[in-house]
Amino acid sequence: MSFRTTFLIIVTLTVVAASYFLFFNKPNDDNTKSEKPRIYQVYDIPVEEISKVKLSFSDESFQNFSVEKDDINSYMFTAPINAHADNEKVKLLLDDFLNKRVRKTLNVSDYVQYGLDEPTITIELWKDLSSEPKTFFIGKRGVNFAVYIKEKSEQHIFLIESSALDDLSKSPSDLRDKAIITFNPDAITEIKFEKPEQIHCKREGDRWIMTHPLVVNADTQRIQYILSELNQSHVLSFEADGEDVAPLLEKYGLKNPRIVFSLSDEKSTYGLKIGSDDQSAQNYVGSHKKVYAQSIHQGSIFTVSDRIVQILNRSVFDLRDKRILDFQRTDTTKFEIQYGTQKIEGVKLGQDRWQLNTPNKLKADPVAVSDLLFGVDSLQVVAFVSDGTDNLKGFGLEPPRMQVSFTVQGEIDPAVLLIGKDAKNNTVYVKAANNQQVAIVKRDLIDKILKGVAWLRDKRIFDFRIEDPTRLTVKYNDAQDSDKSLTFTCQRLGSDWRLTAPVKEDADNAAVNEILYELIDLNADEFISGTWMDNKNRLTDDNTGLNSPILQITVELNSKKLHSVQIGKVDSLGRYHARLSNEPNQIFMINPEVIPRIKTQLDWLRTTEN
Repeated sequence: MSFRTTFLIIVTLTVVAASYFLFFNKPNDDNTKSEKPRIYQVYDIPVEEISKVKLSFSDESFQNFSVEKDDINSYMFTAPINAHADNEKVKLLLDDFLNKRVRKTLNVSDYVQYGLDEPTITIELWKDLSSEPKTFFIGKRGVNFAVYIKEKSEQHIFLIESSALDDLSKSPSDLRDKAIITFNPDAITEIKFEKPEQIHCKREGDRWIMTHPLVVNADTQRIQYILSELNQSHVLSFEADGEDVAPLLEKYGLKNPRIVFSLSDEKSTYGLKIGSDDQSAQNYVGSHKKVYAQSIHQGSIFTVSDRIVQILNRSVFDLRDKRILDFQRTDTTKFEIQYGTQKIEGVKLGQDRWQLNTPNKLKADPVAVSDLLFGVDSLQVVAFVSDGTDNLKGFGLEPPRMQVSFTVQGEIDPAVLLIGKDAKNNTVYVKAANNQQVAIVKRDLIDKILKGVAWLRDKRIFDFRIEDPTRLTVKYNDAQDSDKSLTFTCQRLGSDWRLTAPVKEDADNAAVNEILYELIDLNADEFISGTWMDNKNRLTDDNTGLNSPILQITVELNSKKLHSVQIGKVDSLGRYHARLSNEPNQIFMINPEVIPRIKTQLDWLRTTEN
């Protein structure tokens, strides 16, 4: 290879290498950027260690302020107001500033041209309140979206992102906690309503007690709701603080507020006054009006949604516990219902299994028993009777018309409900046996209890298995056409059924079993009469049509026990009256859809071979 050729190759490679490094091998901006330290790294001031912040502005349209952590590590304004700050917003402000990267450091002697002789913003940060803060002066904007900044104790200045000016240009309102009252609902031990009624309540363990104007159980669930709603309510706009408050009290209806409320924990008492409606053009937020309110413990005036009026406008009746009995229904092992000289006893046999002793033993309807236990446990007062203790006889409570008691596992004394006479507007007088307070409740549940066994008994009519019957007799009576009246009897022979009347021949096993399955699944819609019904209300056979039933079905079991049901007239709801032959006074109603399925014609029972 000649010298010239070698030289040309070397020159070519040199040009290629130079072009690559010049045009293609660009520096990695990310790596370069990551080498630039952040403010908190340079000055060792992590956000979580800052206990106090002070911001000062050269622009008088901004208000200087300071926030400081309290004993529970939350930020509080200490100037120009004493109020809760929004912790997340304060931390975001500090994060935005302290995570800015130091772009470039400059050694200068003249700070005027950089705007640092009279800085736009001064931010002071304390890690320890007993020591000097780290103080940063922020000056003019520089090139490439930068701003000049200087730490007070240092001679040099440096550049950071100019967004720091926007991040730090905040007013107290921007960082203020918008909660109406900042508190822990679970830590509140006392609440007081001074207006519109004076009501005081105290927490005792997991429940609340009213201590004024009455000493009674309070509605714990209602109070928890009030505390929860209040804890989640927010300020819509701040109107005045500090010395500016007093001249505005009358204007905002706070000199004579319509509601005055306070709550206390073990450390502090917080208060709220509710004044007049905001009458400005923007007095609606969504569907709610704005009202003026004042923080009693901080003095601030602000606007809130008028939902606060619904939350805090409470009467003694609102806050009283309106349950008549307080017992553990899930641990109840026995109940007794006494009506005159007659009594029903319900005994728990197992999970959702109850037996009624009347004195006959009957299977109970688990749904009805559950409704009884839940209904009495949650029975709510409509009104309290102020003179109840002086006139128990007048309310039908001495002696009571009816008494219902509940024995709870582990409890010595049963919980007892006394039921008196009817009151106005579909209500009834009641009281707990261990409480002299007479109350009025809706009579819906009481009406069910008054039905006694008719309500509580199992609604299943028959209790046998498909293999138990040995004889089936069906008698159908058509009052309109005697020719359509029919009586037939089937007898089981081994595993097959045979007609024995009016003809003797093999029966269709499937058709007979279909009737039996319908009877096994037969349920009463409702028992409508029983031993507790007054004679004047007792249904007669003429009323029910059971003196001449349209259908009577009798099933004889292999135990020789007979089950017989009679079906009579239709009521106004289209249901059929029915009764069992061994309980002639207990009328029940049957769904009309069942009747066509058990009203079988003889031809249907005959086999095709006959």
